[in-house]
Amino acid sequence: MHQSVAPLTGNPNPDCHLQEILEESTISIDGLALGHLHTNAEKKLNGCSAFCGGATERLTSDLEPSVETITVEKGEIRRERHVLQPHSSP
Repeated sequence: MHQSVAPLTGNPNPDCHLQEILEESTISIDGLALGHLHTNAEKKLNGCSAFCGGATERLTSDLEPSVETITVEKGEIRRERHVLQPHSSP
């Protein structure tokens, strides 16, 4: 998803709340990957892990650009962060 989801966001007017998503879904959700915050965050609620992986470009001095690989195996969700190195010109 690419929305502002409480409680992961500090936005006083989030697009939605994780509790509402879980209650209104017609399927069981084990994990929810979010992209709107451009920060590294994770919250767990009722067996669901909701997380933001970060940003692919430097938006703040304290968070390096990165991507994450997500592996689901035997019911477990594993995230691995990969820091992106700046491209150097020849």
